Order: sequence, then C-alpha cells, then structure tokens
Amino acid sequence: MKYYSYFVLVCLVLLSTTGRAQYNSPENSIWKFGGGAGFNFNTMTATTSVMAALECAQSVADANGNLRFYTDGNRIWDAGNNPMPSANPIFPAPLVNVTQSTVQGALIVPFINDNNKYYVFSLSAQELANNEGGKLYYSVVDMSLNNGLGDIVPGTAHTLIDTGFSEHMIAVPTCGGIWVVLHGRTSPVFKSYKIDANGLNTAPVLSQTGVQGYVGPGGSGNQGYQGNNFYNVGQLAVSPDFKQLAATYFKGNFVELYNFNNNTGAIVARGIVDSSNDAYGFYGVSFSPDSKKLYASNCAAAITLKAFNQYNLALPTMAQIRASKFFLGSCNASLSQLQLGPNGKIYLNGGYISKLGTIENPDLLGAAAGLSVQSTNLLAGTNVNYALQNTIMKPMMLTGDTFSIAWKDTLMCQGDAATITARSGGVDYLWNDGVQGAQRSINAAGTFWVYYTKNCAIYIDTLKVRLKAGRVSLGADTSVCGSYALYPQFEGVPSSVRWSDGSSAAFYFVTNGGTVSIAAVIAGCTLSDTVHINQISLYADIGNDTSICAGAPLNLSFEVDPPPNTSILWSTGSTSKKIQVHSPGTYEVVLSHPECGVFADRVTISEYQCDCEVAVPTAFSPNNDGKNDYFGVIRQEDCPVNGYVLRVFNRWGQMVFESYEADKQWDGYFEGVPAAQGVYFYYIQLNKGTGENRFQQKGDLLLLR
Repeated sequence: MKYYSYFVLVCLVLLSTTGRAQYNSPENSIWKFGGGAGFNFNTMTATTSVMAALECAQSVADANGNLRFYTDGNRIWDAGNNPMPSANPIFPAPLVNVTQSTVQGALIVPFINDNNKYYVFSLSAQELANNEGGKLYYSVVDMSLNNGLGDIVPGTAHTLIDTGFSEHMIAVPTCGGIWVVLHGRTSPVFKSYKIDANGLNTAPVLSQTGVQGYVGPGGSGNQGYQGNNFYNVGQLAVSPDFKQLAATYFKGNFVELYNFNNNTGAIVARGIVDSSNDAYGFYGVSFSPDSKKLYASNCAAAITLKAFNQYNLALPTMAQIRASKFFLGSCNASLSQLQLGPNGKIYLNGGYISKLGTIENPDLLGAAAGLSVQSTNLLAGTNVNYALQNTIMKPMMLTGDTFSIAWKDTLMCQGDAATITARSGGVDYLWNDGVQGAQRSINAAGTFWVYYTKNCAIYIDTLKVRLKAGRVSLGADTSVCGSYALYPQFEGVPSSVRWSDGSSAAFYFVTNGGTVSIAAVIAGCTLSDTVHINQISLYADIGNDTSICAGAPLNLSFEVDPPPNTSILWSTGSTSKKIQVHSPGTYEVVLSHPECGVFADRVTISEYQCDCEVAVPTAFSPNNDGKNDYFGVIRQEDCPVNGYVLRVFNRWGQMVFESYEADKQWDGYFEGVPAAQGVYFYYIQLNKGTGENRFQQKGDLLLLR
C-alpha cells in the first residue's frame, strides 16, 4: 500500500480567512484590568480602567483597534469609562458582584452576522452562598444603542443558560462560529456551546474526560467533610492553532492537557502535565504562539519554589512532556493568570503593584523564553489584581484555497466489500456519488473522492481502490457424458482450496451433476466460483422381459427421460418416447446422442391366458358309449384351474360325489353301484386362468341310463 500527497491551489470565490491565531487581532489590542489598570497594545502605553474586580476582566476593541467596552461580568463600561445604562450592574440585588472573584468570569463573543452586537457571558463565583456559584448567564450588547456608546438589548440581561460550572470559561473559534467552553464543578465534564449565524445554541456538546478527583460533602466516610472543590478554580486556555486545551485546577493542584476538535466541540484528555501534593497551587496557564510550548504558574502552593514553568508539547509522549518541565523563575505574587498578548509575549501578574510581568520569547525553549516578572509599567496606583484578559475570538471563515489530496491506495479482494475512510477531523463529508460521512463501504474498484471542510478550509481527498491479483474459475456451465473430472483454473497460487463437499483435492469428480462451487485463498483473499454441470446419462431402461395376457396391450417407455438432442428409434419404427404392443415378441429401442454415442435396450414379451371359458353340462349318460359318460367342468385345454371343488347330491340331500381335481369327474356310480336315473343337484367352484378368476355355480343335473 502506498501513501502520497500533492496540493493543488484552486481559486474559489469564498469568504476571507480568519482561521489563523487570533491573540494578535485588533479586537484584542486594548486590555482593561480589575485593579484600575489598562494597557493599549496599539501604542504600547498604560491606561486606566474603573473596574475593581479581583480575578475577572474582559475588554473588546473594534476591527481598527479602538476600544468598544469592557466588563467584569457584573458591570459594563463604555470606551469613556462610563457604565452602560442597563449594565450598572447587569444583575439585580442580591446578585450584584457575582463574578468579580471568578477566574474567568467574563467573556465577550462578537455576533457572527452583526458587527454591532456582542454576547457578554457572566460566570458566577464558586464561593457564593445559596447555591448561586457556577451559574452561566449571558447578556447582549448592541453598540448602536445609547448614541453609539452601546447598551444591553432590552430583555436579554442576565439570561440564565446553565448551572454547575467551575470558574473556567473561554471562547474557541470554529468554522463559521464560536465555541464557548466551560468545565463542570464536580465532575470532569466539559460543555461546549456553539454560536453561529443562527445565534447561541444552549444545548451543549458534552465531553466527559480527564482526571476524576472530586469528593463531595460527607465523602471519605467523614460526614462533616465539606468536599474538596477539586475542579472549582483555575484558568482554561486554548492553543493558537485551536487544537489543544489546557487547564489548571487550583484546589486539585494539577495541570491537564486536552485535544480539542474545533469542528465538533468534542474534547479528549491527553494527560497530566504537572501536579503537586500541596493543597492548592496551579492557577495560570497559557500556550506559546506556535502552540508547541505550555506555561503554568504555581505561585500559591505551600512549597519553597513558587514557580513559572515551561513544558515542551512537541515531544511525542506525555511522559516526555512532563519530564521536559523547565523552571523559568520564581513567582512574585501568590496568584497569577497567564495571557498571550497581541505582541506574542505572555503576560502575568507583576506582584500587585503597577507592573506586568512577561515571558518575552515563549516560542523558545528553556531559559531562552526569558521570564521577566516586572517588565511592563502600568500607571501609578493601578494594578491587575489577579485579572487578565480572555482572548476575543472571531469565527473562522472558509479560505479561498482548496486542498486536493491523493490520500491513499486501498487494495481489496474481488467480491468483497471494503470500508474506505477519509482523513479525520473534518465535517460535512460528501462523496462523489452522494454518500455522506467520513467512512463508507464499497464493493468495486475505482477512484473515489470526498469533499469536506477542516479547520475552515475545503479539502478534496482522492482514494483509489484496486483489486488484489488472483482469480479462480470453474469455467462456464456445461453438459458432460457420464462421470467427469472438473479442474479449476487459477490466477496466482492458492494457499488452500475447498470444494462444495468439503474436500480439498486438486479436482472434483462429478458423478451426479448439479451445482459445484470452489473457494480458494490467493494472496490472502478468499475467491470463489460456481458452475452448473448437467451430467448426461444416455440410458434407456424399458424394463425386464415379461408376459402379457393374450390380446392385452402393454406400454413400453423409459424410466429416465433421455437428455436433450437424443434421437429415439424403436424396432417398430416409432420415434416416440413410448410405444404400445399387443403381441408377444422382442422389442428394441436405440438412443443416439451426438456427443455421447448410442445406447440400446431390448425386452422380450411372452403371452399367457389371463382368463378362459368353462361350462357345466345339465345332463350326462354314464353308459360307457364314449359320449357324455362323465359329469364335470368343461374347459379349454390350456386353461389352468385351481381351487377346484365339485359336489353332487341326490334328491334326499345325500352327497353322492365329491372331487377337488378338475380332471376327476363323476362316473355315475355311488358307493360302487350305478346311481339311479333321475335328477341330482350339483355345486361347483374354481379359479380359472392365470388371472385366477373366480367361477362358482350350482344347479340341477339329469342322470340318464
């Protein structure tokens, strides 16, 4: 099997691309922080904000890099630092300040098809009483309201979506839309909500994956146990290529890496990157611009070395990634989020003073990454608290390029069905014959192509399916005379052969005709063929020699019909399949076939009396004159008789004669003396002829002297 690829650029009139990394887009060029600080990356100068949030901050600029508004998830301020009228605060009492201590409590997502509208997502903090923590809300901001300064669209403020979340929340682009991704509060479950041109779909894609560590209240056999809050706090990050996620879990104190399918929103855990036995610690996390390094802050742990660490994601196994951990430097703050800035640097908490720290060259390995914990000045009296930005994400749009790839050759066995599969990771797969889906079944060789989109680019994969060499043939259906040895023809060398009767000989001896099949394994393929053998039997059995009743007809015919194209000739001159004879003699039939030659059969017919006539006289004169001297049955000379009984009685009922043989007749004597002349009575019975036909009669007999 061979694998090869080539790329063809096809110009299509499609939407322009925003599928590349978006941390450096104009929408992310102005940051506002919770400690009154701000920073303009367009001019690389410090600014101010009026937020007083500990962990939550989010701002958005327009496509030209001009600030539109910023929020802590509870209030929204316009570009002039004035609160929007309907967002001061967003939430009614007693829910005010529900987000300011949520790590990623605010998220701004632009509408897909309206440049003036934004979703503002608010995620309530875990420590709220009365089960108010971990709730997800959204509001809609329309920049055309409030004289172009923006306000919340009436009726959309603090709309509840779902509950039961930790403090992790980010946006991830997908083709034509955005995923809003959150983590569960008490279980390793991610929920991905999709926003596209149709709006927000509140039915999430669920992914249960990753470390199971939560123990609820009353767990571990201790009824007073309050639970370990394993997943509650931490930061979630997406790689700039949108294929990976990473999360820190502050109370669980570990960092976990995931694969993310931005086409489907599905998430699969790859493994633990780092962990500690401390009660808490890991808090901030960020990917490098090239998506090949990961950075995590472990600044609150009860360990001596409170550190910023680097991990090399380009290594092939999780064990190697964990072993690649590199200590960049110590923390100067107990908590620090990490955020990739528009200039490609990763920013961090500068120590609760008017400073930001940076990782200067995050694409480089080891010390070359260059940690500086207080590299960037903020305005005096301001700081970031713990709060850094969530990256503003825009939908990925279809590129103007089409990638056409000869994907692979597939070999299949003749007569088999094969499953062919396009490359994974795409959506909306459509094959050249209309079949949908990345995988499909085929039963014939040919060239197949499939159209799909992946990472918001159009791909066309071409797959060629060829048949493996090898063939077995029993030839065409045929007719044969008598027994026949059937030899198969092979292309290739069979490793095994099996005939329809279970034998494995080199040939099949046909004795009864019918359907014969063979299965042979050649080059790993089971190949088969079937043939129908019509076995010609030139055989004419018209029966054994026999006898017939005199004058009776007899039909002569074949017990087995002769095969097609057989000529028939009887000794009588008839060419029919059967004849009728009426007289004794020898009769012959000759069968002639153009391929099987001549076959003859004959039979001799004799004749016998099946029945005969008998008579009984009414008088006799036993006077020895040679005429009518005896009384008995009169019959033909050749008429066989058996079962003969003759009895004669006088007029007083006395039996004067009895005989059991047809040839023994009454001579007119009774007890040695001549019987008196007069009338006598007789009874006679017998079976006559070869058919043993029953004859029975009684009557009067006149004896004359």
